[in-house]
Amino acid sequence: MKNKMIILPCLAALVFGGCSTIDEIKKPKQYNPSAKQAAVIPAQFPSGGAYAPLPQIAQSGLKWDKLITDPKLSEIIVKAQSNNRDLRASIANVEMARNLYLAQKSNQMPTINGGVSAANISGSENKDGTNYSASLGFSAYELDLFGRVKSLTNAQYENYVASRYDWQSFRISLIAEIANAYITLAGDIDTLNLAKKTEAANIRTLELTQAKFKAGLISRVDVRQAETTLASTRSDIAASLTAIEQDKNALALLIGAPYQEAWNPISLDELSKNIGKVPVGLSSEILLARPDVISAEHDLLASEANIDAARAAMFPKITLNSALGLASDALDALLKSNAFAFSNTLSLTQNIYGGANKYNLAYSEAQREKLLATYEKAVQTAFREVADALARFATIDDQLKAQNDLVSAAAESLRLNNIRYKSGLTSFLSVLDAERTNYNAEKTRITTKKARLSNQIALYRAIGADGLNEKN
Repeated sequence: MKNKMIILPCLAALVFGGCSTIDEIKKPKQYNPSAKQAAVIPAQFPSGGAYAPLPQIAQSGLKWDKLITDPKLSEIIVKAQSNNRDLRASIANVEMARNLYLAQKSNQMPTINGGVSAANISGSENKDGTNYSASLGFSAYELDLFGRVKSLTNAQYENYVASRYDWQSFRISLIAEIANAYITLAGDIDTLNLAKKTEAANIRTLELTQAKFKAGLISRVDVRQAETTLASTRSDIAASLTAIEQDKNALALLIGAPYQEAWNPISLDELSKNIGKVPVGLSSEILLARPDVISAEHDLLASEANIDAARAAMFPKITLNSALGLASDALDALLKSNAFAFSNTLSLTQNIYGGANKYNLAYSEAQREKLLATYEKAVQTAFREVADALARFATIDDQLKAQNDLVSAAAESLRLNNIRYKSGLTSFLSVLDAERTNYNAEKTRITTKKARLSNQIALYRAIGADGLNEKN
């Protein structure tokens, strides 16, 4: 009979604990955020007008190394994923969330404690002696009859999953930021080369005006204008050199390691050969696969679990304390049958008046409403980002073609004005105006080329395709 009394509390703990043990945590059934997305964004991305034509649908995901094949940029991205400090912190956040989840999950099973003690007792009337004791049992184990502990475990699991998607989202953003910084560097290198090329042309023009001035064919004003143009171009060279070094510093911070000169891009044209186009579908459902949207969804699901936990906390809390062991005042008597000791305590507590339980429940419900709004805003923001990128995607090639035509026309105008000036058929002011127009057209074309490449990166980032195939 005594043995049955010993085993009974242990079995009760395991049985009641098993009721709340979860081998595979399921999402709460009260709310499905994905089913609500149609209410906050249109079912289709914009089409027609500035949005046409659009590329073919592709919902299977796109890894960054399929989009970016440039060997130098690829090496930078790989190195950054090992060295970027913010990404390391994001990985640490995932590990922290994982251990919080496992710690909470461990509360669903009793914790077995064991201990031994020895005490030396002496007194004036009693003989000196030593008391030994050993015990094995568990204490303050909550019988999860109302699902409070299970709901808290659910909440921690959803927080853990959300942290994984936060990491994926940050990784995609980091790759996009590195690619844009590298595109900026390539653009500034092109701008520097253009400025140097223009400087050489300005020097030739200045030499021509000086020769004409010495021959008495023009006034000193023309010489001063040529000198002004040359000085302006040299100022642009200095600014470009500064910008290039700042671009390298920005990349070094993103990489988390010193920038290597061997990584320098050749030109935007060369880089554009190794950055492909992002295939994107017309269905807005693709946004539900973005890591930041999924993270917001799991935050919302965690709030649902917290509501369940807060509601369960309003019911009685049942705890079980049990211990069995041996106690003796002499070491040789420790293992005798009369040295055996057993204790078992079952307690039930219920709040009768006061306390914060109802306020905790109201807080959890308000937090759920906040996270619902946050989730819907994440979906709306994702839709806006993709729509903006698509609008740029549909028009950027036409803009670049027009800019190429402008550069060709400006270059021809400059050539003709130089011929007319050498022949004395036009003023030097016309030559300067043609040089300025040609130079600005070339700079604008560089900016347009940068925008075209950045648009592909923006689509990659907005779709969040690199996280589609990741497991939870």
